[in-house]
Amino acid sequence: MEGPANGTPTHSHPSVGSDNEWTTIFEDVAGQVPFQAIRAEIYRRAREAGFPEQAAWDLAMAVHEAVVNAATHGSPSRHEDLVRVQHRVRRGFFECRVTIRNLAWELPPPGRPSSLSRPGLGFFLIRTFVDEVVLDKDSGRSELTLRRKIPR
Repeated sequence: MEGPANGTPTHSHPSVGSDNEWTTIFEDVAGQVPFQAIRAEIYRRAREAGFPEQAAWDLAMAVHEAVVNAATHGSPSRHEDLVRVQHRVRRGFFECRVTIRNLAWELPPPGRPSSLSRPGLGFFLIRTFVDEVVLDKDSGRSELTLRRKIPR
């Protein structure tokens, strides 16, 4: 599997026991989402947090699926809807949060979809690659938080 285009990621390990603030990786309208750049940035940050290469790609893929879902399956005005992707390391977990306005996200039931062309495949992949998926909906916005324990 290839690493990010900008070369080998660094391997500095932040203090995984401390509470870090959310860092915004991307914030723009859904029609402008740079999927590849977001995936590469999540991969880089996961490697810095201490994930091995394959686990970092798994995390990047889970976030990619969440962002694609938000940007492509959003509300009818999705080209104007704001998408925000954030990250933090907190209490031994790597967390990513994808927020979008005007998207009535619903989590499909756990389990594999009956067909690869059926709705729910993206969430199946997300759940495969992370430890926890939390959906929070409040007054016109949906927020999906993905969490995975940082290996020791």
